[in-house]
Amino acid sequence: MPLSRERKISDWFRNELDIGTTWTWRQRNVAMNYEELDACVRGLRNEMIDFTTELVGIASENPPGSKYVECVRAIEKRLRAVGLPCEVVKYRPRRGMRDDSGAGVVLSSVGTGKRTLYFSGHYDVVPVTTPGQCTPVLRGKMLFGRGSSDMKSGLAAMLYAAVALHHLRVPLDGRVGLVFVPDEETGGQRGSGTLIGGRVEAGSNFNVVPGRCVFTVDRRMNPEEDYDAERRALFAVFDEARRNGVKLAVEELQEGRPSGTSEATPLGRALSRHVRGVTGKAPKFEMCPGLLEIRFYAEQGVPAYAYGPGLLPISHGPKEFVDTDRIVDCAAIYARVAVEVLNQPALTPARELPPRVRC
Repeated sequence: MPLSRERKISDWFRNELDIGTTWTWRQRNVAMNYEELDACVRGLRNEMIDFTTELVGIASENPPGSKYVECVRAIEKRLRAVGLPCEVVKYRPRRGMRDDSGAGVVLSSVGTGKRTLYFSGHYDVVPVTTPGQCTPVLRGKMLFGRGSSDMKSGLAAMLYAAVALHHLRVPLDGRVGLVFVPDEETGGQRGSGTLIGGRVEAGSNFNVVPGRCVFTVDRRMNPEEDYDAERRALFAVFDEARRNGVKLAVEELQEGRPSGTSEATPLGRALSRHVRGVTGKAPKFEMCPGLLEIRFYAEQGVPAYAYGPGLLPISHGPKEFVDTDRIVDCAAIYARVAVEVLNQPALTPARELPPRVRC
C-alpha cells in the first residue's frame, strides 16, 4: 500500500475515470462517515469470495510461471465486469531472450488527481506441495487452496475496495491505483521489476563421498544493516574458500535490498487507525522476513506497507487457507484508508516514481 505524488506520464493515466461529483457523505473537512462505505463493502462479500475462489483455482505456480495468461484474463474480466478501467502491460524479455509465460501487469484506477495511493499485489503463487492444492475448498468461512493466503485473497480485497469507492462515487483528491503483478515469488523480474533457509545436495547415498556439492545461502538483511558491506562479507567467505583450494562457483538466484517505512507517516497512521476501527484491535507494525514488493516503492522514498487478509505462518504451507471474514475486513480497511489519505491537504513529500515503476 504505497502512496506517491506524481505527474501523469501515460495515455492510459490521462484517460482518468470520471466518477462524478455527487455523494451522500459529509464534506471532506468534516469527520467522515464510514458506515455507508463499510456497508457497501460488506454487501460485496459474495463477489469477493467468488473472485478469490476463481483465482485460487488457477494454478499460477512460480517457478516456472505457469497459467499467467489465465490469471491476467480472469482479473481483466472482473475489472470490466465491475465497471473499472483496465490495461495490461505485457512483459517483454530482453533481446535474445524468450519468454512464453504470458506474464503481464494489470492496471486499473479509481478517482482523479495528481497523487496516487497504490494497492499493489501479486497473482503468482509458490509451487504446490500436495496434490489438489489448487482446487479451492470452502469449509465454513475458511477457504483452502494455494494462494488463498498469499495473496489472491488480498487481490480480491483491493479490487473490491476500489469497487466500493466507485459505487458510492466518493470524491477523492487523487487516485487509487490497482497494480497486480506476476513473479513476486521469484524476485519480480517479470512484474514489479519491469515497472521500476538453505538447501544442500551432495552425493548419492549416506556412505558415498560426494565428488560435487551444491548448496544455497539465504541471507536476509535488516533495513538498518549496511547492505553493501554485508554483501561483501558474504562473498568474502567464498573467496577465502577458493584461496584454500576449494573449486567454487557462485550463482546469484535472487537479490533485493531490505526496506523499511516508519509507522509514523500519514499513511501508516491512517492504516493503523482504520485497522482498529474495523477489527477493534490496534495493529502492531513489525518487520517481515520475506522479500516483499513494497521494496520497489520504498526504494523511491514512497511510504509502503504490507497488510492483507492472509497469515504469514500458513502462507506457502501444505494447508494454506484464508478466513473469508478477513477478506471483507481488509477491503473495508483499504477503502477507508483511501478516503482519509486522499483527502488530506498535506502529506509527507515523496520523490517522483520513475516511469517504469509507475506504469
